[in-house]
Amino acid sequence: MLRGLFKREPKGCEVCGNIDDRTHLLDETWRGRFPGEKRRLCLKCLKQLTQSKFQSFRGRCLLLEPVAKSNAFYGYTASKEDLRLIDNSPEGAKEAIMTLLDRVSGRCRQCEEEVASFLWVPAAAFNAKWWELRVAQLLDHPEDAFPPLCGLCAHRRVFSALEELQTRLDEMQPPVDETILMFSGES
Repeated sequence: MLRGLFKREPKGCEVCGNIDDRTHLLDETWRGRFPGEKRRLCLKCLKQLTQSKFQSFRGRCLLLEPVAKSNAFYGYTASKEDLRLIDNSPEGAKEAIMTLLDRVSGRCRQCEEEVASFLWVPAAAFNAKWWELRVAQLLDHPEDAFPPLCGLCAHRRVFSALEELQTRLDEMQPPVDETILMFSGES
């Protein structure tokens, strides 16, 4: 009897109107830090709307492979308040992030055509558990363990993983310079 009380009602996609219990929140504002919109989208519309944001991105961003261990998306800037959330030593975390971001250079390792803007961090580097992520520990991995990717290849990897995991994101932010994007959702 109680089971039905906690069931989430399906929400419709704000672009195509598709009613789905796996809608995702695209938060272009980064929780109010930047101008933009917040929209609830189906996976197809989320993929379409974010592709141009990834392709046109010209900054540097750490991009962690999506996992299905909790129902949230984590986008961290290099601010002290964000860095405290991912590491006990915000200064050490910032230094590690900047060292890792320095690896984002040259051509995309996947397509070898476009300029790289993202550093792809496979889930194995943090045991596919975001709560085990320690940014400074990523420096222990060889440089070639984290391939630099262009926006289109990065976008394809993210959405391929989301589709494979059948993950629903509570929220997703588009890339912003010198940030970490982590995808963790409920499957």
